[in-house]
Amino acid sequence: MFATDAQQKTFFLAINYDDVHFGQSDRNYFYNPYRYSHILVSRYSGGTVQDDLTLQRWRTLSGCDANSKEFSYLDQFEDITIDLRKESRIIYNTSLDVISIDLESDKYCDVQGNKIHGKVTLQPFESKILIPCDF
Repeated sequence: MFATDAQQKTFFLAINYDDVHFGQSDRNYFYNPYRYSHILVSRYSGGTVQDDLTLQRWRTLSGCDANSKEFSYLDQFEDITIDLRKESRIIYNTSLDVISIDLESDKYCDVQGNKIHGKVTLQPFESKILIPCDF
């Protein structure tokens, strides 16, 4: 779940009647470096109620995402400094061929904290989230 600016939500759920069970959610990476409350739940309960939630509050409300991680997870990597002055990127391959993308001199990490620079090879229909950083 990925946001590129402060107004975006990483996850939005709209429920228009009581007792909805939409499935399970776990082992996701929530990336919004601009705000901690980046999950929006809109529900009807005698009127529309909207909650801006942190991942922890979402866990409490939904019972989901016990093993998910959010942006602050990247702070654990001592040799990576996130550069918030630059925009993150999503690169993708919509073809049946393997492609290579030149990142020039830019340095990135992915949502797991892996360092990425130089060229990136993407398999057919593969994508990567690139977060600007210095290492």
